[in-house]
Amino acid sequence: MLKYIGQIPLKTLLFAFVGLPIVIASISNVIGAVKGVEDSIDLPKADPKRKELLAALQKIGTMPSLEKRKTLLFIPQSYKLYWKWYRNCKVSPFIAPAITGVALLDGLPAANCDATFYGYPSYKLRSPNQPPLKASDTNGICLAAQKRGFANVIVLDSKKNRGIEVRHLNCKQ
Repeated sequence: MLKYIGQIPLKTLLFAFVGLPIVIASISNVIGAVKGVEDSIDLPKADPKRKELLAALQKIGTMPSLEKRKTLLFIPQSYKLYWKWYRNCKVSPFIAPAITGVALLDGLPAANCDATFYGYPSYKLRSPNQPPLKASDTNGICLAAQKRGFANVIVLDSKKNRGIEVRHLNCKQ
């Protein structure tokens, strides 16, 4: 037996007065949690290089999804600011894809990293005598991307003097 107050069902009114504040409080908690994660990623004001790196990654993350599906992100192992971002060498390969939504090319950790977690054993890990790709090796980068079925690569590297260099490579055959 459904009761009404005017034209509004009692269940609707009950939700509006009891349930809705609970939903709003839950949303507020989720926003607070996301803000907390954002704050934990936010870098100290004294580290402008890392802030610039984070800004570059966030900008890449604004690419349209259709472009992201055709694009790989390449960050050479020589770019220590990125690869040493987090103390645990096993975590660094996940940072850029998590921020940008773009997969990494040659994104396995260095050979001296004990990568026996996080699904790494599914991959052929880097060996000490296997040199990583270099940012200057445009042909090697494009060949590796084409081999995996990708048409574009964004190369993110440090400039010689300072700052970040972002290059877009068109690797279509």
